[in-house]
Amino acid sequence: MRSLPTIARGRILCDDAVPGEELTLLGLAAFSRSLAGPALLAMGLGLSACTVTPLYSTTPSGSTLQAELAAISVLPVSDRVSQIVRNELVFVFTGGGLPAEPIYELSLAASAGGGGLSIVAPGNVASTIVRVTVRYTLVELATGSAIHTGTVSAETRFQQSNQAFANLRARSEAEERAAVAAADLARVEISSALAVRP
Repeated sequence: MRSLPTIARGRILCDDAVPGEELTLLGLAAFSRSLAGPALLAMGLGLSACTVTPLYSTTPSGSTLQAELAAISVLPVSDRVSQIVRNELVFVFTGGGLPAEPIYELSLAASAGGGGLSIVAPGNVASTIVRVTVRYTLVELATGSAIHTGTVSAETRFQQSNQAFANLRARSEAEERAAVAAADLARVEISSALAVRP
């Protein structure tokens, strides 16, 4: 098995390198520059299908995206993780209050799981993965029809210790971080759906 490379006198060397196999830093930089053009072109082609809609832009319906989001009423939820997601969305949509004239209604349900999977790297403490999944439906109040339905998930980790209370607290905080991240993903999807709605 080959050893890890080391840098000496402007060259990248391996202990078991054969003569002439080493790369100079100058040559490595030139090689990286030669790949920069094709890499940027590939990224541009990959992103060409994506669209970005500014928050204050006009939607096909004639109102701004911000006004559309502010007209969403988020239904109450009954559990802690769902409440974190709801709070985040209400704050983003209306600044924390109720919409003056609701046009849409958002129902959601969040669940937290994945706490049974632990990862232990050599010399490190156990790290447990927590996943929050949010399922939501956006309904137009005037027609009662579902405009957009989606499911988003976000993961985070917390470190385990030999103290039960500390583990419970760490898991709770990890669930909160994942719930906030999942709420942001849901916001992006809902914004995208409203931005193209006629």
